[in-house]
Amino acid sequence: MTYFKINNTDVSDLVSGLKVDYEVIISDDSGRTAAGTMVMDIVAKKTKLEVTFIPMAQERMSSLLNSMESYIFNVQYLDPKTKAMRTIQVYIGTPEVEYYVIHNDKKTYNGFTLSFIELWGGIN
Repeated sequence: MTYFKINNTDVSDLVSGLKVDYEVIISDDSGRTAAGTMVMDIVAKKTKLEVTFIPMAQERMSSLLNSMESYIFNVQYLDPKTKAMRTIQVYIGTPEVEYYVIHNDKKTYNGFTLSFIELWGGIN
């Protein structure tokens, strides 16, 4: 089943967990009035994905990291709200890749979690 793509390449088989955060970004001008009424200026609603990748061998890791080389790129994910695939443009947090074992020139990496943060409105 396809539920996560990077630049239209299905990497669902490398994903062990996908957390979808629906974030509301409010202005610094938001707050309470002298009467105690809450005033909120909503700047945007954005999606942040926390994706956990499985441990993998060198070739798969290299391919995955190279697919995210651009500063901005598209991802598609299965949106729990709509039950459909949704495409958003994202930037990523810092990938923290750790060697698990190096043996006879074969390299294996631990799994890791990476944030994919939406830049602007999604494309449906």
